[in-house]
Amino acid sequence: IAAEDSKRFNAQRILYVAHTQEILDVADSEFQAIFGSKEVGRIERPFRATSTKRVNLATIQLCARHLANFGKDKFDYVVGDEFHHAAAASYRKLIAHLSPQFLLGLTATPFRGDRQDIWKLCGENTIVSYELRGGIETGVLVPYHYYGCFDDLDYTKIQTHGTTYSIRDLERALTVPERDHAIIKKWREMAESRPTLAFCCSIIHADRVAAHFVKA
Repeated sequence: IAAEDSKRFNAQRILYVAHTQEILDVADSEFQAIFGSKEVGRIERPFRATSTKRVNLATIQLCARHLANFGKDKFDYVVGDEFHHAAAASYRKLIAHLSPQFLLGLTATPFRGDRQDIWKLCGENTIVSYELRGGIETGVLVPYHYYGCFDDLDYTKIQTHGTTYSIRDLERALTVPERDHAIIKKWREMAESRPTLAFCCSIIHADRVAAHFVKA
């Protein structure tokens, strides 16, 4: 979306910002497909005005550390991916510092747990809000049924950090053989022989659940 739109905008100096290198890896290939490899570059360190390309990819961490190197009018089109992170001070400083002709924020999870309003950072201008039901109704997403299964785990005894549970405490609480057997039993009732995706609290937990499925 960002690559296509910035091309149609005829942007000459594009900055694409994300919080992980993995996201930049994907963006790199997408922008190269639209603009060509010679027009796309990664900002890995402080740069001079003559060293940037038409499309520049950078982590927010680098931008925050070297904000003075980013001229206010350096970019005419700025993209913030995973824009729900933009409520953080590092993003706010970057957005306040730059003066692009257009700022594009992209996110699949716009509602933050701390209720900070990311729409204000975009002047409350929503171009597209494409929700799950709309995707199902148009046939882009498959319809689904959701079932909740109860367990006897006492979550009040699991330590929390802000709005999230302690991963280590969850691992200890969830890695119970009886619970694994109950999960597999319920899966056989509901979805046996169907391709299935199982969400776990960590890699350790996922490895354990996978081993139990294989054993069963």
